[in-house]
Amino acid sequence: MTFVDKELILDFERALASESPKAQCAAALFLRSEGPRGAIHMRGLLDCCQKVSIDDQSLTTTQERLVAYGARSLGTIVHAFGFDSADDLHKRTADWLIRLTSNRHLQIAGFAIHALGDLGIPPHAVQQRLEDLIVGPKRKDDLPVITCRGTAFRILATLDRSLATRYTDTPAAREYLAAIDHWLAAGSEDPKLHDDLKWLRAE
Repeated sequence: MTFVDKELILDFERALASESPKAQCAAALFLRSEGPRGAIHMRGLLDCCQKVSIDDQSLTTTQERLVAYGARSLGTIVHAFGFDSADDLHKRTADWLIRLTSNRHLQIAGFAIHALGDLGIPPHAVQQRLEDLIVGPKRKDDLPVITCRGTAFRILATLDRSLATRYTDTPAAREYLAAIDHWLAAGSEDPKLHDDLKWLRAE
């Protein structure tokens, strides 16, 4: 990422309100590590992300990163704070993340699926959206190694393996298994991958 003033990054409110897309993008990235302390910046971050015309055919790299990083941060902050169905901002964030998973831009959709994992269950709508993705069609622009529906299966298994067990005999599960084989062959030592491999091989 291009150099951005460190003081501007740490001053999240100023960064999000600035006219610098790179400062906004950096704030979106670093807010994820703030946990519940980031709650005071949620509205500013969500507003910033929603100003990006994500349905445009072409976005700049910075625009894509702003939305993608913002999605992960917002999901993480709401989860850390505790999802409250009576909180309009929490509901607005969850609805936005769910919509993002079908975005035309692959990177944004992929990050949004991971953001649903950050957000967790509740809300029940997260479970429903992940299940819909799992049984849905493969995207035409999916990457060779991992698909969006394979990622959705991975996230659901992380949130609740008993729910994911219903879908182990789906193309999504097989695509995730193929991705595990690829990552392990490439040298990954992630214990979660080894655990998921044993589980899926046993199913």
